[in-house]
Amino acid sequence: MIKKKVNYETMLVIFPQFNEYGIKKIATNYAQQLLYLGASEIVVLSRGNRSLSYTFNKNKIKTACFIELRFSCFPETLNFFRAKLELDNNVMRHVTIRN
Repeated sequence: MIKKKVNYETMLVIFPQFNEYGIKKIATNYAQQLLYLGASEIVVLSRGNRSLSYTFNKNKIKTACFIELRFSCFPETLNFFRAKLELDNNVMRHVTIRN
């Protein structure tokens, strides 16, 4: 059976303490990790700082930085990528959908 790569889109919500350079560094790091895991057609979009609908955590955080990642990979690869996101202390939330 031949496996096909599937298109995915991930939205990362990053803590707001980073400047533009820090956000680009985080986004580039995740793009490199995806490339290392065998993903292709990687597109990184910085959506900038946005206000949140509700406060986050005990710290009453009201804004966050948003990064959008679009990529193609095998479904098995996605589990490794999600595990990396779960372990990153800079990521407040993340969601991945299949395109």
